[in-house]
Amino acid sequence: MMNRKKKKALLIAGVAAGLVLQFIGITSGVTRFRTVSGLCIGIGAMLFSLSVNRLYRLSYEKEFPQAIRQEQIELADERNIQIRSRAKSRSGDISR
Repeated sequence: MMNRKKKKALLIAGVAAGLVLQFIGITSGVTRFRTVSGLCIGIGAMLFSLSVNRLYRLSYEKEFPQAIRQEQIELADERNIQIRSRAKSRSGDISR
């Protein structure tokens, strides 16, 4: 498992890579590489937003460790698992 500093460095690199991919996609979009341009913009936006979200989550975990522990307990609680299971089965029935 990676420590907090390595995770943070990797996520900052992900933010930078996302921005670079978006820049490449925007600047190459005016030429004949429209498909590659769209792909770069899409992957760059995804990488940027996921990395920023995870960076926020890391800072939240550091600031509120009790809330994170409570969230993990609720996620593993049997009653909540049953509720999620029933909600999935009912939404599956409705969508079919």
